[in-house]
This record gives sequence, C-alpha cells and structure tokens, in this order.
Amino acid sequence: MNNRRDDKNRRKFRDNKPQKEDKNFISGKNPVREALEAGIVEKAHTCDKNYFDELKRAYKNLVYMDRNAFKTRFPDVRDVVVAKIIPFQYSSIEEIINSCKEESVVAILDHIEDPHNFGAIIRTCVCAGVEGIVIPNARSVEVTSVVYKTSAGAVSHIKIAKVPNVSNTIEFLKKNDFWVYGIEASGSESIYGVDYKGKTAVVLGSEGSGISRVVQKNLDYLLNIPMSGKLSSLNVSVATGIFLYEIKRKKEKIGVNAI
Repeated sequence: MNNRRDDKNRRKFRDNKPQKEDKNFISGKNPVREALEAGIVEKAHTCDKNYFDELKRAYKNLVYMDRNAFKTRFPDVRDVVVAKIIPFQYSSIEEIINSCKEESVVAILDHIEDPHNFGAIIRTCVCAGVEGIVIPNARSVEVTSVVYKTSAGAVSHIKIAKVPNVSNTIEFLKKNDFWVYGIEASGSESIYGVDYKGKTAVVLGSEGSGISRVVQKNLDYLLNIPMSGKLSSLNVSVATGIFLYEIKRKKEKIGVNAI
C-alpha cells in the first residue's frame, strides 16, 4: 500500500513539472512578470529572493523556494523563475476587426513554423502598434512557452486569431475596407513606394517557401524590400520589423500618431 501511495505521489509531482515544451509553463523574469501583470498566472515559483521580495506584495500567487528545492522540482528550467499560466485565449477575426480604427494595421502570418520567429514577430507587432495577428489553424506554430518567452511577454498585449483559411480571411478583410500587402523578393514594387493610407493588412510568408501562390493571388499589392549585396532575402522576423516600421513612418507622416 505504501509503495502504491508513493508511486502515486511521485506521478502527481512529476505531472506538475513543466516539460521542455509545455505551452502552459513559461520561465524567465521578464516573461513571468508580464504574465503576472496580465493576470494569466495560476502559480509562479522563484528561487531569486530579490525577485520574490520585489513582487510578493502585489502577487500572492508567487512562491519562493530555495535553490535546491527549485532545481529538484523544475530540473529542466534554466531560469530562476517559472510560472504555470492559463491557456492562451485566442480571439476571433471579428474581434480584431471590430477593434480596428481607420489607420489600424493587422498582421497575417502565412504558416510561420518557428516559435522563435513567431515570438519575435509578436514583440515587433506590439511595439509597432499592430492591432492583431492572424495565423492559420494548420501547419502553423501556436502560442507556446517558447513563443511567450521569445516575445518577452508581448503575447499578453495583442489579439491573436486562428483561422481555417488565410485566403478567405484576406477576402473578409477586403470587404471590411482593408488594403492587403505582402512582401516577397519577387514583389513588383518597393515597400518604400507606398503610402499605406487607411486600414492595412500585411502578409508575411513562411520561413521556407514565403507567401503561398494561392495567397499571393488575393493580395492587393506584392511588395519587396530592396536588398544590397549577395543575399536576396531576410529572416521573416527581421523583414516584419522593417515592413511594419515603414508603414508606421508613413502613417505618422500623414498625421496618424500611432497605428
């Protein structure tokens, strides 16, 4: 009987540990702080006494553990703080559109698969004032612990919608007065030659194949980022930053303070 009880307790303890890729657990001081502020943490643990003392009054669900106990309970966590978060709540495309104003920007990711790229894109979108992000249901990375950490908690500050079909979503955006732009090396016009007036949707393609041919056919404009030197393409998260900040610059130039 005692052996069975011990086995049951060990299984329960093991099941409560974050695995290397568990989208319900995040780690790192900044991501956990952002999650605590956003109110999406069930419980957080830290072995950093200064971090605990700084936040303990504001967040009762933050628990301090000595370093040995922390490492025993969370052997796969390399940081000094880890948190179990409420599963990410995706928005609908309608919620994103309804929150948009006349000069708002929406980002559409056509099958981005790398969680580090996705996290970096999310952070850039938040910093650039993008209203929401759209991703497809299939063959696309979701919001995981890696995405949350790479975005440094920015996931908590933007709406993300999952849709069954990117092309149909583009058509839906067009019906709601959006101009839709994509970027590819084969684009016929530079991103610097467009004024981006009105509601704007930007489409970013996957790491390997870029924007699919089917999606390209639904764009209003297929643009390019001028390149110098021997390379012909940029990492998708870097390209996203260049594109979004050019749009932001143009909108501010015409009198819009933020997108």
